[in-house]
Amino acid sequence: IVFGCAFDYEKGIPFYTDTDHVSLQAIRKSKYAEARTGEIFREVQKQLHADRAVLFCGTPCHVQGLRKYLGKDFENPKLLTMDFICHGVPSSRNFHDYAGAGLTSVDFRYKDFSRDDRGWKDDCLKLQYGTKKVVYSSVYHSPFMIAYGIGLGNRKSCYSCNRVLQSAADFTIGDFWGLYKLHPEEKDNRGCSVIVIHNERGKNLWREVSPEKSGKVEKLSLSAVQYFLHDRTFSVKQQRRERLFRLAVRLFTFVPAVTLFLPKAVIGRSLKKTIKGWKEDQ
Repeated sequence: IVFGCAFDYEKGIPFYTDTDHVSLQAIRKSKYAEARTGEIFREVQKQLHADRAVLFCGTPCHVQGLRKYLGKDFENPKLLTMDFICHGVPSSRNFHDYAGAGLTSVDFRYKDFSRDDRGWKDDCLKLQYGTKKVVYSSVYHSPFMIAYGIGLGNRKSCYSCNRVLQSAADFTIGDFWGLYKLHPEEKDNRGCSVIVIHNERGKNLWREVSPEKSGKVEKLSLSAVQYFLHDRTFSVKQQRRERLFRLAVRLFTFVPAVTLFLPKAVIGRSLKKTIKGWKEDQ
Protein backbone atom coordinates (compact mmCIF):
# COMPACT_ATOMS: atom_id res chain seq x y z
CA ILE A 1 0.00 0.00 0.00
CA VAL A 2 1.29 3.48 -0.90
CA PHE A 3 0.56 6.61 1.13
CA GLY A 4 0.89 10.01 -0.46
CA CYS A 5 -0.84 13.27 -1.24
CA ALA A 6 -3.91 13.67 -3.48
CA PHE A 7 -6.11 16.69 -4.20
CA ASP A 8 -9.60 17.28 -2.82
CA TYR A 9 -11.34 19.34 -5.51
CA GLU A 10 -14.46 19.97 -3.44
CA LYS A 11 -12.44 21.66 -0.69
CA GLY A 12 -9.66 22.90 -2.99
CA ILE A 13 -6.82 21.48 -0.88
CA PRO A 14 -4.38 18.54 -0.92
CA PHE A 15 -4.74 15.74 1.62
CA TYR A 16 -2.90 12.54 2.56
CA THR A 17 -4.51 9.28 1.50
CA ASP A 18 -3.54 5.81 0.23
CA THR A 19 -3.94 3.49 -2.73
CA ASP A 20 -6.75 1.58 -1.01
CA HIS A 21 -8.88 4.69 -1.55
CA VAL A 22 -7.46 6.43 -4.65
CA SER A 23 -5.42 5.44 -7.68
CA LEU A 24 -1.64 5.64 -7.66
CA GLN A 25 -1.91 8.30 -10.38
CA ALA A 26 -3.88 10.54 -8.00
CA ILE A 27 -0.99 10.73 -5.52
CA ARG A 28 1.74 11.23 -8.11
CA LYS A 29 3.19 14.65 -8.97
CA SER A 30 3.83 17.75 -6.89
CA LYS A 31 1.17 19.51 -4.83
CA TYR A 32 2.36 23.05 -4.07
CA ALA A 33 0.05 23.65 -1.11
CA GLU A 34 -0.21 22.51 2.49
CA ALA A 35 -1.73 19.03 2.79
CA ARG A 36 -3.96 17.85 5.62
CA THR A 37 -2.59 14.82 7.42
CA GLY A 38 -5.82 13.89 9.24
CA GLU A 39 -5.49 10.38 10.69
CA ILE A 40 -2.88 9.23 8.19
CA PHE A 41 -0.16 8.37 10.74
CA ARG A 42 -2.58 6.14 12.62
CA GLU A 43 -3.59 4.48 9.33
CA VAL A 44 0.06 3.77 8.47
CA GLN A 45 0.51 2.08 11.85
CA LYS A 46 -2.70 0.09 11.34
CA GLN A 47 -1.45 -1.25 8.01
CA LEU A 48 1.94 -2.18 9.48
CA HIS A 49 0.23 -4.06 12.31
CA ALA A 50 -1.76 -5.90 9.62
CA ASP A 51 1.61 -7.04 8.22
CA ARG A 52 1.28 -5.09 4.97
CA ALA A 53 4.22 -3.55 3.11
CA VAL A 54 3.94 0.24 3.26
CA LEU A 55 5.52 3.06 1.29
CA PHE A 56 4.95 6.53 2.76
CA CYS A 57 5.90 9.58 0.68
CA GLY A 58 5.61 13.06 2.16
CA THR A 59 7.37 16.28 3.05
CA PRO A 60 10.51 15.95 5.21
CA CYS A 61 8.62 17.31 8.23
CA HIS A 62 5.76 14.85 7.76
CA VAL A 63 8.14 11.91 7.51
CA GLN A 64 9.75 13.10 10.74
CA GLY A 65 6.28 13.41 12.27
CA LEU A 66 5.50 9.84 11.21
CA ARG A 67 8.76 8.68 12.79
CA LYS A 68 7.84 10.26 16.13
CA TYR A 69 4.29 8.91 16.01
CA LEU A 70 5.30 5.32 15.19
CA GLY A 71 8.19 5.07 17.62
CA LYS A 72 9.69 1.57 17.36
CA ASP A 73 7.25 0.73 14.54
CA PHE A 74 9.23 3.14 12.35
CA GLU A 75 11.95 0.47 12.17
CA ASN A 76 9.52 -2.13 10.82
CA PRO A 77 11.26 -3.71 7.78
CA LYS A 78 7.98 -3.55 5.85
CA LEU A 79 7.94 0.25 6.00
CA LEU A 80 9.70 2.37 3.38
CA THR A 81 9.69 6.16 3.66
CA MET A 82 10.46 8.73 1.02
CA ASP A 83 10.61 12.52 1.21
CA PHE A 84 11.64 15.10 -1.36
CA ILE A 85 13.81 18.17 -1.75
CA CYS A 86 11.38 20.70 -0.34
CA HIS A 87 11.23 24.40 -1.24
CA GLY A 88 8.65 25.11 1.45
CA VAL A 89 4.89 24.63 1.71
CA PRO A 90 2.54 27.44 0.63
CA SER A 91 -0.76 28.00 2.40
CA SER A 92 -3.60 25.90 0.95
CA ARG A 93 -5.92 28.86 1.66
CA ASN A 94 -3.78 31.07 -0.59
CA PHE A 95 -4.00 28.54 -3.39
CA HIS A 96 -7.76 28.21 -2.97
CA ASP A 97 -8.11 32.02 -3.12
CA TYR A 98 -5.97 32.09 -6.24
CA ALA A 99 -7.60 29.19 -8.11
CA GLY A 100 -11.17 30.06 -7.16
CA ALA A 101 -14.26 27.87 -7.18
CA GLY A 102 -15.12 25.17 -9.70
CA LEU A 103 -11.64 23.67 -10.01
CA THR A 104 -11.83 20.10 -11.31
CA SER A 105 -8.16 19.38 -12.12
CA VAL A 106 -4.79 20.90 -11.26
CA ASP A 107 -1.27 20.08 -12.43
CA PHE A 108 1.35 22.19 -10.66
CA ARG A 109 4.10 20.97 -12.99
CA TYR A 110 2.32 20.46 -16.31
CA LYS A 111 4.53 19.28 -19.17
CA ASP A 112 3.92 18.99 -22.90
CA PHE A 113 7.09 17.75 -24.59
CA SER A 114 5.72 18.58 -28.01
CA ARG A 115 6.19 22.27 -27.15
CA ASP A 116 9.46 24.06 -26.45
CA ASP A 117 7.95 26.23 -23.71
CA ARG A 118 6.35 23.48 -21.60
CA GLY A 119 9.17 21.09 -20.86
CA TRP A 120 10.82 20.08 -17.60
CA LYS A 121 12.45 23.42 -16.76
CA ASP A 122 9.52 25.64 -17.79
CA ASP A 123 7.24 25.24 -14.73
CA CYS A 124 3.71 25.53 -16.11
CA LEU A 125 0.64 25.55 -13.83
CA LYS A 126 -2.49 24.03 -15.40
CA LEU A 127 -5.91 24.69 -13.90
CA GLN A 128 -9.04 23.08 -15.33
CA TYR A 129 -12.62 24.06 -14.60
CA GLY A 130 -15.12 21.52 -15.88
CA THR A 131 -14.78 20.36 -19.48
CA LYS A 132 -14.52 23.72 -21.23
CA LYS A 133 -12.16 26.06 -19.35
CA VAL A 134 -8.43 25.36 -19.00
CA VAL A 135 -5.92 27.97 -17.77
CA TYR A 136 -2.16 27.62 -18.34
CA SER A 137 0.22 29.91 -16.43
CA SER A 138 4.01 29.88 -16.50
CA VAL A 139 5.94 30.47 -13.31
CA TYR A 140 6.64 34.00 -14.58
CA HIS A 141 2.97 34.89 -15.05
CA SER A 142 1.18 33.22 -12.14
CA PRO A 143 1.08 35.28 -8.90
CA PHE A 144 0.82 32.04 -6.93
CA MET A 145 3.86 30.44 -8.58
CA ILE A 146 5.93 33.64 -8.35
CA ALA A 147 5.16 33.92 -4.64
CA TYR A 148 6.05 30.27 -4.14
CA GLY A 149 9.33 30.70 -6.02
CA ILE A 150 10.53 33.55 -3.81
CA GLY A 151 9.23 31.98 -0.58
CA LEU A 152 6.35 34.37 0.07
CA GLY A 153 3.38 32.98 1.99
CA ASN A 154 4.83 29.67 3.18
CA ARG A 155 4.15 28.09 6.54
CA LYS A 156 6.11 29.86 9.26
CA SER A 157 7.97 26.67 10.17
CA CYS A 158 9.37 26.42 6.62
CA TYR A 159 11.66 29.40 7.22
CA SER A 160 13.50 27.64 10.06
CA CYS A 161 13.23 24.05 8.81
CA ASN A 162 16.01 21.70 9.96
CA ARG A 163 14.79 18.71 7.93
CA VAL A 164 16.41 19.74 4.65
CA LEU A 165 19.77 18.15 5.39
CA GLN A 166 18.60 15.85 8.22
CA SER A 167 16.12 13.58 6.51
CA ALA A 168 14.42 10.82 8.50
CA ALA A 169 13.41 8.99 5.29
CA ASP A 170 15.03 6.06 3.51
CA PHE A 171 15.12 8.05 0.26
CA THR A 172 15.00 11.68 -0.78
CA ILE A 173 13.89 12.42 -4.34
CA GLY A 174 13.69 15.58 -6.41
CA ASP A 175 14.39 17.34 -9.67
CA PHE A 176 18.10 17.56 -10.40
CA TRP A 177 18.28 21.22 -11.33
CA GLY A 178 22.06 20.98 -11.50
CA LEU A 179 21.85 18.87 -14.66
CA TYR A 180 22.88 21.65 -17.06
CA LYS A 181 25.85 22.61 -14.88
CA LEU A 182 27.07 19.03 -14.74
CA HIS A 183 26.17 18.19 -18.35
CA PRO A 184 25.80 21.40 -20.39
CA GLU A 185 25.39 19.28 -23.53
CA GLU A 186 21.94 18.09 -22.38
CA LYS A 187 19.35 20.00 -24.41
CA ASP A 188 16.19 17.88 -24.60
CA ASN A 189 14.41 19.56 -21.60
CA ARG A 190 12.83 16.24 -20.63
CA GLY A 191 14.13 16.30 -17.09
CA CYS A 192 16.42 14.54 -14.67
CA SER A 193 15.78 13.27 -11.15
CA VAL A 194 18.03 12.90 -8.15
CA ILE A 195 17.70 10.16 -5.53
CA VAL A 196 19.59 10.35 -2.24
CA ILE A 197 19.83 7.04 -0.34
CA HIS A 198 20.12 7.53 3.42
CA ASN A 199 20.45 4.07 4.98
CA GLU A 200 20.94 0.33 4.47
CA ARG A 201 17.24 -0.27 3.91
CA GLY A 202 17.37 2.18 1.02
CA LYS A 203 20.57 0.65 -0.35
CA ASN A 204 19.10 -2.85 -0.27
CA LEU A 205 16.04 -1.79 -2.24
CA TRP A 206 18.23 0.07 -4.74
CA ARG A 207 20.23 -3.11 -5.34
CA GLU A 208 17.03 -5.08 -5.93
CA VAL A 209 15.76 -2.56 -8.47
CA SER A 210 19.19 -2.30 -10.15
CA PRO A 211 18.45 0.82 -12.23
CA GLU A 212 22.13 1.05 -13.23
CA LYS A 213 21.40 -1.57 -15.89
CA SER A 214 19.41 1.01 -17.85
CA GLY A 215 22.60 2.99 -18.45
CA LYS A 216 20.88 6.24 -17.43
CA VAL A 217 22.11 6.46 -13.85
CA GLU A 218 25.12 8.45 -12.66
CA LYS A 219 26.45 8.25 -9.12
CA LEU A 220 27.32 11.49 -7.33
CA SER A 221 28.64 12.20 -3.87
CA LEU A 222 26.27 13.88 -1.40
CA SER A 223 28.54 16.95 -1.38
CA ALA A 224 28.19 17.19 -5.18
CA VAL A 225 24.39 17.01 -4.93
CA GLN A 226 24.44 19.76 -2.30
CA TYR A 227 26.70 21.87 -4.52
CA PHE A 228 24.53 21.54 -7.63
CA LEU A 229 21.32 22.03 -5.64
CA HIS A 230 22.69 24.67 -3.29
CA ASP A 231 19.54 26.83 -3.20
CA ARG A 232 17.34 23.78 -2.56
CA THR A 233 19.33 22.23 0.29
CA PHE A 234 18.78 25.04 2.79
CA SER A 235 15.62 26.45 4.35
CA VAL A 236 13.73 28.88 2.12
CA LYS A 237 14.47 32.50 3.05
CA GLN A 238 11.72 34.47 4.71
CA GLN A 239 10.79 37.75 3.04
CA ARG A 240 11.33 40.76 5.28
CA ARG A 241 7.72 41.88 4.89
CA GLU A 242 6.13 38.47 5.45
CA ARG A 243 3.99 39.64 8.39
CA LEU A 244 2.61 42.55 6.42
CA PHE A 245 1.94 40.24 3.50
CA ARG A 246 -0.10 37.89 5.70
CA LEU A 247 -2.12 40.85 6.94
CA ALA A 248 -2.69 42.04 3.36
CA VAL A 249 -3.93 38.57 2.38
CA ARG A 250 -6.53 38.71 5.16
CA LEU A 251 -7.61 42.20 4.11
CA PHE A 252 -7.51 41.96 0.30
CA THR A 253 -7.26 38.20 -0.52
CA PHE A 254 -4.22 36.56 -2.04
CA VAL A 255 -3.81 37.91 -5.59
CA PRO A 256 -3.99 41.66 -4.74
CA ALA A 257 -1.69 41.09 -1.76
CA VAL A 258 0.98 39.22 -3.69
CA THR A 259 0.93 41.86 -6.44
CA LEU A 260 1.60 44.56 -3.85
CA PHE A 261 4.44 42.70 -2.19
CA LEU A 262 6.37 41.28 -5.12
CA PRO A 263 9.91 42.70 -5.16
CA LYS A 264 10.64 44.93 -8.16
CA ALA A 265 13.53 42.64 -9.14
CA VAL A 266 11.16 39.69 -9.46
CA ILE A 267 8.73 41.68 -11.59
CA GLY A 268 11.64 42.77 -13.79
CA ARG A 269 12.84 39.20 -14.32
CA SER A 270 9.30 38.11 -15.14
CA LEU A 271 8.94 40.85 -17.74
CA LYS A 272 12.29 39.93 -19.31
CA LYS A 273 11.24 36.27 -19.57
CA THR A 274 7.91 37.32 -21.09
CA ILE A 275 9.56 39.60 -23.67
CA LYS A 276 12.08 36.87 -24.54
CA GLY A 277 9.20 34.45 -25.08
CA TRP A 278 7.43 36.91 -27.35
CA LYS A 279 10.55 37.37 -29.46
CA GLU A 280 11.10 33.60 -29.77
CA ASP A 281 7.49 33.13 -30.90
CA GLN A 282 7.86 35.64 -33.76
